Amino acid sequence: MTSPLGILHPPATTSPLRILHLEDNSVDAELIHAALESDGIVSDVTRVETQEDFLAALAEGFDVILADYTLPTFDGLSALKLATQAYPHVPFIFVSGTLGEEISIEAMKIGATDYVLKERLSRIGPSVRRALREAREREERRRAEAVLAGEKRLLEMIARGGSLPVILDGLCRLVEELSPGSLASILLVDADGHRLRHGAAPSLPQSYVEAIDGMCVGPVAGSCGTAVHRNEPVIVADVADDPLWAAQRALALPHGLRACWSTPVRASDGRVLASVAVYARQPGRPTVSQQKVIERVTDLASIALERELAEEEHQAHLWFLESMDRVNRAIQSTNDLERMMSNVLEAVLSIFGCDRAWLVYPCDPDATSWRVPMEQTRTEFPGVFALGHEMPVDQETAAVFGRVRASTGPVRFGPGSDHALPPEPARRFAIRSMIATAIRPKGDRPYMLGLHQCSSPRAWTPPEERLFQEIGRRLEDALTSVLILRDLRESERRLEEAQRIAHVGYWERDLVTNRYTWSDETYRIFGLPPQQRTLSFSEVQERLHPADRERTVTAVAQALQGGPRYDLEYRIIRPGGDVRFIHSRSDVLRDESGQPYRVFGTLQDITERKRAEQRLLVQHAVPQILAVAASLEDATPKILQAVCESLVWDVGALWRVDRETGVLRCVELWHTSAIDIPEFEAASRQRTFPPGIGLPGRVWTNREPVYIPDVVNDPEFPRASIAAREHLHAGLGVPIVLGGEVLGVMEFFSSEIRQPDRELLDMMAAIGSQIGQFIERQRAEDALDRARAELAHVARVATLGEMSASIAHEISQPLAAVVNDAMACVNWLDARNLEEARQSAELVIEGSYRAGEIIRRIRALARNDPLRKDAVDINTIVLEVIALLHNEMHGHGVSVRTGLGRNLPRVLADRIQLQQVLVNLMRNAIEAMSANGAAPRELSIASTPYEPDAVLISVADSGPGLGPSIGDRLFKAFHTTKPQGMGMGLAISRSIVEAHGGRLWATANEPRGAVFHFMLPIGVEPD
Repeated sequence: MTSPLGILHPPATTSPLRILHLEDNSVDAELIHAALESDGIVSDVTRVETQEDFLAALAEGFDVILADYTLPTFDGLSALKLATQAYPHVPFIFVSGTLGEEISIEAMKIGATDYVLKERLSRIGPSVRRALREAREREERRRAEAVLAGEKRLLEMIARGGSLPVILDGLCRLVEELSPGSLASILLVDADGHRLRHGAAPSLPQSYVEAIDGMCVGPVAGSCGTAVHRNEPVIVADVADDPLWAAQRALALPHGLRACWSTPVRASDGRVLASVAVYARQPGRPTVSQQKVIERVTDLASIALERELAEEEHQAHLWFLESMDRVNRAIQSTNDLERMMSNVLEAVLSIFGCDRAWLVYPCDPDATSWRVPMEQTRTEFPGVFALGHEMPVDQETAAVFGRVRASTGPVRFGPGSDHALPPEPARRFAIRSMIATAIRPKGDRPYMLGLHQCSSPRAWTPPEERLFQEIGRRLEDALTSVLILRDLRESERRLEEAQRIAHVGYWERDLVTNRYTWSDETYRIFGLPPQQRTLSFSEVQERLHPADRERTVTAVAQALQGGPRYDLEYRIIRPGGDVRFIHSRSDVLRDESGQPYRVFGTLQDITERKRAEQRLLVQHAVPQILAVAASLEDATPKILQAVCESLVWDVGALWRVDRETGVLRCVELWHTSAIDIPEFEAASRQRTFPPGIGLPGRVWTNREPVYIPDVVNDPEFPRASIAAREHLHAGLGVPIVLGGEVLGVMEFFSSEIRQPDRELLDMMAAIGSQIGQFIERQRAEDALDRARAELAHVARVATLGEMSASIAHEISQPLAAVVNDAMACVNWLDARNLEEARQSAELVIEGSYRAGEIIRRIRALARNDPLRKDAVDINTIVLEVIALLHNEMHGHGVSVRTGLGRNLPRVLADRIQLQQVLVNLMRNAIEAMSANGAAPRELSIASTPYEPDAVLISVADSGPGLGPSIGDRLFKAFHTTKPQGMGMGLAISRSIVEAHGGRLWATANEPRGAVFHFMLPIGVEPD
């Protein structure tokens, strides 16, 4: 049978075939009818003869049209044209006795299905059957094409992210198009799975749509509610008597809805998302083709709903992260407890769009009173609590506190919730819905965080509950921290500073599109306007420091391949050239097959922490270098390297003031191995700068650090063109100051553009002062050394004065011998005894040499020559001093005994100063023994190896020795035991020995006397 739209349906086996027969000969008509019946075709024939009757009957709908070719007032070709225009899918068969071959071909071209000659009516039955079969095949093809076209159209809408209501409406219309006379509906399962909500129903009566919106899911809940409950198709052939429709029958029958076939829409994990229902106005079950259409539409609905759910979950996750970011920033914005509570509640009020947000303390049903530390409200719903005012805990309040304390998550109050609102507060303050959760900070009693909805009842969704619970946890942590730190003032100060400077953002990477979604804070960290645009992976990599890109790419690849979690520190370069340090962490999200499809992460700007670490390194390294350095020349390259490596500068240089010419000269330059700056280094070493010119000259004039973000663009930087060619940008100049006087300037350069940093400038200024103090200390030490040398010279001269009688006697002996030998030479010459005269002359020469050697030693002790260290033989020096003091020892009756070691290594020392030490020790021993009466006077001098790398010299006497009270003061200046002594000999001797890296001390000489030891390190004569 055909529908009013002319769409053919296969006839039932008991229903007659409806035939429209255009024939003016009744006898022929009877013959044709009989031939059909004889062939087993039961038919209901409507015969017409005129065009008017044909058109009128045509609208009634038929399965087959039979037509004679020639009629008195109407011809078959005209009828064919009219039929194909109105109902092109209905078979049209010519049955004529006058149809020629040419006419038959023309008729077939126009749209005729077949032609049968009246003389061969035995063909009429097979022709009709074939025509019906071909019509069914054409109908099935048309249906399949319509289904494919509809699927393609809807899939394109889904792929483009089209509106879900529009897509669901299109699905319903596709069903109605492919199953004429049917009415389609899609009901969506609520988030809690208990109710069905309207999705789409373009052709159902609006009153019926509104009536079933929100219907329950259950075992006897009509076709749709039962199908969702069972998770299987439910076919109700007749709504009027099916028990599943007992509760909804009165809704459907008034609208003429008699049959309903409902199929659940399942997600990929098996969850039921919706129900597709097809209504019919006549009782019955769906045909096979209708079932196939419903199955295809159900699959499309599943795709659309899962895509929508995925997008909703994605947006919900982003909303969650954005909301937590807002709450975190509200928490981190202050360390003041009240201000933090206010900021958090203000953020919560905005995030949830509620009417009141509040904190109650304590959330304790056993407490006697409670108060509200903080509350935020919308203007149309003023606050219900007096902030800070203590209120008694009544029965209703205690019940609320008890429920919230006992729950592990948020507790809902109001319509659709498990708990009713407290009656009195709900009435007084117009509360329609409420949600609350307990907050348990460590070290304090619980709080209660709550929200009021006053404008209308509200059903809190699971995502809202989850976010509310997480905010409670975050606030719990924040309260714990703040409450503890309030008792620790110093810790509170540090935490306040840390929270003030902490900036944390989140990011998301879609691995399908390879593009990023950033929070506003992430954009700000990168120095970009918030939400300016999405960035691709390659674009993000371009904003990383070149030295860190390969490392980050490797870490990302390892995380995506299932390796270590992405947790990395790297540097970024902002659009203005500023470099920031970043700490980023992320997790990879994978699908059911284990393939990664998204990456979510956080990042934090740790620049200030990194800079603080770098400054600590410098502040530790520079004093260490200065502490062990012998001179500024020795310390300079190490200081430049330490500053550059710790603070990540590429070049460091030192400029010293040339006082003769009044300019600065570059005396040292260091750079990292990562850069090559031959031209800049040569220009710096060759050039000089007067005050006020160039970076060094400006620092010299200003007496304070000067920072240039980019020297290439600084018109007052003469080396700008060279710096540009060798890629140097940021510059820093630091003065080395001593008492307001600039002694030099340190310069540092970076290959990056950097903005000024006040803390860095202050720290570098302090380092410049430290270096100036080091120079001052060096000057003081040099002056002290000169004073010591002068004092030692004075002591030597004084010693010579004391030895003048001995010296005169020492010199007079060789001089008297010279005179006697010269007179003898003259006498021998008079006697013409040349051999005796020659021997007397040689004795004159020998005596002169001896006198000259004595004078040379005395002059050497008397000279005030600068310190000169050479590799000397200590035994030779001992013997020289013994010779020098020989006459004095003889005059005091002192005998000398030596024990000098053989093959002793040389020591690196000043010969004259070591002679002075030995003279002081030996003369002290001689004087000590002179007061010893008739006791033996023995002086022993020994030299031996000492430890691995030193030589020990010992001077022992047999005098009265050292008393117990003298030992502590023995080597102090101006301490003496001699009536005419100055008290400087031993003090000078110790300073000389210590200046040579040695040590001088005294011990007792058993059985009597004292021993003075001094140790000197061995050395090699410098080249």
